[in-house]
Amino acid sequence: MGLRETINEHRGVTIGAAIGVAVLALLVAWQFTGTSATSNAASAQAFYTVDDGASYFTAPADKVPPFDYQGKQAYRAVVFTCDAGKTKFVGYLERYSPAAKQQIESSRTAVKKGPQDPAPPPTMEAAGVPEVKKPGAKYQWASRASAAGAQAAQVTCPDGKGMPELVEP
Repeated sequence: MGLRETINEHRGVTIGAAIGVAVLALLVAWQFTGTSATSNAASAQAFYTVDDGASYFTAPADKVPPFDYQGKQAYRAVVFTCDAGKTKFVGYLERYSPAAKQQIESSRTAVKKGPQDPAPPPTMEAAGVPEVKKPGAKYQWASRASAAGAQAAQVTCPDGKGMPELVEP
């Protein structure tokens, strides 16, 4: 069986993998830009949750989840709407593995120090690929780049109608 036939036979997985690679590239670029007092990144916000998506709050987008928030672990909450913003819901949660989080934070520190102390390039596993899961899901977190992660990050409207739209803080 050739590559084209395999891709055609597993179209959903192929699309999920392509989206995962695109998200990975964007996240890596975003993670390694760092922040400065004059950049817009310092004022950018993201949604986070400490109760598995039952509620959410905003905090600076440069935080690397999970992080401690009022004594609880906070995870990024990816929020959607299906009715032009009248109601909002958490579609899935994101976090980084301890190794990825350490790599991201080390790279940010190196960027702030300047070119005299560059960080080594990250490995694929620690390059900032988040782990994802559905709110309230009992199963384990899965890499966003995996088939299970792609499935966890697929969001549908609660009523099954319409197309979910991403909500920005």
